[in-house]
This record gives sequence, C-alpha cells and structure tokens, in this order.
Amino acid sequence: MSIIAKRFLESWFYDVWVLSSVENMKRYYANSVTGEFNGEILSREELEKHCSWGKDNEKITQFEFIDVVSDDNKIAFRIQFKFTDRESNIKKAENIGIMHLDQEGKIRSITVKSSEQFSR
Repeated sequence: MSIIAKRFLESWFYDVWVLSSVENMKRYYANSVTGEFNGEILSREELEKHCSWGKDNEKITQFEFIDVVSDDNKIAFRIQFKFTDRESNIKKAENIGIMHLDQEGKIRSITVKSSEQFSR
C-alpha cells in the first residue's frame, strides 16, 4: 500500500466529501475532470452537484481506506464509511474506485462503484 497515495486519498475524501465542499474540489480535481459513479457518467459540474447535495442530505461520520494500490498516475482504492442520512439513520457503505491523475497531481478521471453495484 502506498503511504503517499493513501494520504492523498484521505485528504481528498475528507476535504471534499466529508466536508461537502465544492470549494475544496479545486485543490484535487482538474478543471476537465470526468467521473463515473455506478455507471453514470459525470461532468465536473455534476460532480460538484453531488458534492453539494451531501451538505443537506447526509453526513459522513467515519471512513477508512482498506486497500490502496498506486502505479504511476493511477490510484485504485477500496473505502468503507459510515454516514447519517436526513432521517438520522446510520448507514454503512463500501466503494471501490480508480482515479487517474494529471501531471499536476490533480484528478482527471475517477470511476467509483458502490457496494450495491459490485455485490451483485
């Protein structure tokens, strides 16, 4: 497991997704980033909407990167996390993903599948 890649992932996940901060996305994502979540293709604008949605709809309370593999400009990961939804239900989730970084170390593409998708 790459310590540097894991620290990058921990900072990225906390700064962007735990804090639901579109402003912090600028530090981690290239302007032309593309994403895919459970097969749905996402533009930069759509990623920002997903990030902003979390602020009012769920709160991530705990996360851990279980597996991290990095090679050159690619990082693959598995993350487990807990969150509370609008009705105060505590839920657990697990995602697997891969990201490609540009020459500046910013995410230029990211593909993520949630536990619902890869457990079938």
